[in-house]
Amino acid sequence: MPKDYQLIRLQAYINHYQDGDYDYFFSLHSAKNPLTNLVFDEDVTTLVCGNSKASCATIRKQLFKLMNDWWCDNPERHSSKAKEQDKACQNLQ
Repeated sequence: MPKDYQLIRLQAYINHYQDGDYDYFFSLHSAKNPLTNLVFDEDVTTLVCGNSKASCATIRKQLFKLMNDWWCDNPERHSSKAKEQDKACQNLQ
């Protein structure tokens, strides 16, 4: 990878709603910390630019895996509404 590449960061911030629920919004940025309420920040430069033969679909799949792993590894970040929905889905199965 050429040295003139800017770092690419996968970042997420939390968006609180007045009803007690909240969402996480993920974004790719080349700046270090441009988002407020930052809860996730990972350098993905090598993943995005390191393999010139990787398809967009492959890169997207790897980015989604990072996001999903973070979500699954941080249950304390789930809102009470998200936990209720998870229980309802489990009861249907």
